[in-house]
Amino acid sequence: MKRGRVNDAIKIYNEMKKRGQFPDSYTYMLLFRGFSQDTTKLGTKIRAEAVSKATNIYNSMTSPTSRVKPSIMHTNAVLRLCALAGDMDALWGVAGKIPEHGPGSADTITYTTLLSAIRFDAIGSIDGTAYVEQIGPQRQQAVNEGRRIWQEVIAKWRSGELQLDAELVSQMGNLLRISKRIEDWDDVLSLVQQTTSIERQIAPVGSPERRIEHVRLEPVDKDVEEEPASVVDEDGWVPTPASNAFKPVAPHAYDPQHPKRPTRLAWVEPGNPILSSIIRACTLMRIPKTALAYWNIITSEPYNIKPDMANYQAILRLYGINRQSGQAASLIQQMHDVGIQVTGKTYRDALDVCARNHKSSSTMEHATQIIDNMQKHMAYPDVPALRKYLSLALTTDSGHIITTAIDRLDPFIHILRSRMVHGVDKKVGITPEQRLDDKDETAGFFRNVISVIDTLMSRELVPREQFKLWHERRSQLNALLTRSLKTLTTSRSRLQQRRSENFDGSPAGEQGKDSADSRNAYTPVPDEPRWKQERLRPERAVRDFVQRRPGSEPHERGHYSLRLDAKCRDLRRDSEGRDNGMVDLPGEIAMREQ
Repeated sequence: MKRGRVNDAIKIYNEMKKRGQFPDSYTYMLLFRGFSQDTTKLGTKIRAEAVSKATNIYNSMTSPTSRVKPSIMHTNAVLRLCALAGDMDALWGVAGKIPEHGPGSADTITYTTLLSAIRFDAIGSIDGTAYVEQIGPQRQQAVNEGRRIWQEVIAKWRSGELQLDAELVSQMGNLLRISKRIEDWDDVLSLVQQTTSIERQIAPVGSPERRIEHVRLEPVDKDVEEEPASVVDEDGWVPTPASNAFKPVAPHAYDPQHPKRPTRLAWVEPGNPILSSIIRACTLMRIPKTALAYWNIITSEPYNIKPDMANYQAILRLYGINRQSGQAASLIQQMHDVGIQVTGKTYRDALDVCARNHKSSSTMEHATQIIDNMQKHMAYPDVPALRKYLSLALTTDSGHIITTAIDRLDPFIHILRSRMVHGVDKKVGITPEQRLDDKDETAGFFRNVISVIDTLMSRELVPREQFKLWHERRSQLNALLTRSLKTLTTSRSRLQQRRSENFDGSPAGEQGKDSADSRNAYTPVPDEPRWKQERLRPERAVRDFVQRRPGSEPHERGHYSLRLDAKCRDLRRDSEGRDNGMVDLPGEIAMREQ
């Protein structure tokens, strides 16, 4: 299964049963988990054949004659497989066989998988590497389905049958956010209050003190509004309809007939997923002060949650909607202070905040702070971020600001010039195509700088006395760009030629050769000088002579082994002398000139 040989695993499974070796619970788990081994990369989708095989095996476990009954771990593995494949019919078919109470009943992972599958089925499907949103009533129907499931979750949580966690709460919040209704977005805050006991930091939608005129809303299909639903608890408690599924829940009162029933609720400790869900909901509702209030509560006593990269990215998006470029620049420095490794995407998001606030007179100052931070903490600058910074300066139509921005980018231009000539470091996981793409991106940045210099002179945004200086800078960049593009074209053609040769392979008549000549043929080493390649021939020939000597016994090979060692020692001594520049024969000079 780890090697992706699912069919071979199924054959072994069937062979086990034929030979009377009945699979146990662990064997079934290996099969179910192995079906989803190929989905570790984003964008891959499980084939329908794998889902069909997994569900058939699961159904055989539920039959009365099965020796092993499915546990909730088996059920969760099959549900995860169906969710990754996007097969909702198979998912609900498996979910319908889960008992309501007792062994095998749904746990936290089960409900988390169901809510996640509903959400991704509503917003789109896996196509390449992106999720494509589907506009229509399907998302609202998914939210309504999630509300009904949440009623069952709360009923079990209240009775002590289920223990909530932050992941399940955040999945429900993420499902609410795909709706177009502000009431669903606002229910994220009610959900947090219901499960964590953190009071709402703003009045609910519909209250007289809550204003929503500034929120841009889309029309909603009235045919898919919430449908009333209820789940009756074992002690007669009936929850509110689905539209009010996130109201605060009261714990059970003490009952002598049920002394073990909990009288207190096990509150969920808020974590990073819940914090991200809150910030994104507040971003949709345009309430930044409320988001910061939740941020301060969750990151301080008694929770002391340390924000992660997803939390900071959510805050940056919130700043972008509210055009808070100064806060975005301060947040970048705050991330470094707490030990968060800032990536190029984070710098680009921060510069996007500055771009939305381009009418402010202090925007370029904030953008320069972000660029200064990137120069301080990144060995190689993020080229798209530099292009955003240059584009932001161009929108000001101020010659002084534009020239200051170009001068500020001079250190990065020197680094990128070296990057174009020598390339980036050979990091693990970077392909030759990615290195060439990186150089293409750098060349695009140089084009932008040249274009901005042309704009400065064509619009006369700089004094004419400085035209000569700007012409010189433009000529230097243009010469570098011309040489770099020529080198890039040559490198790409060589890469394509090398790939085509590897794809075509050797001629068909030569692939089957197994003669002594083909085995002993000399293969040059491209990374070594030619004279080093030539000296490998006699050493290899001596070794082949000793190995090919037929009928040689160990005691008979001693004489030839001594001769081999002496010959190899002479060759090594000779090569060391050549490496140190001690020997330089005329023939070798001729070979080097070739």
